[in-house]
Amino acid sequence: MSLLDYFVVITLLLTLFPLAITEMKSALVHEDIKTFSVWVFVTCFLAGLPFMVMTLATVT
Repeated sequence: MSLLDYFVVITLLLTLFPLAITEMKSALVHEDIKTFSVWVFVTCFLAGLPFMVMTLATVT
């Protein structure tokens, strides 16, 4: 993978992860379990993204 690909992944993580955490807090305040579950899924996906990228980088 190129340096640009790594930059894109890091940028996505640094912008979307705090947004997802904020949305999770908002869903908990409003007691909306369905929305909270969606944001937990998004956050878990974002947390696993670096591992997926590193795996793809070592395979290719």
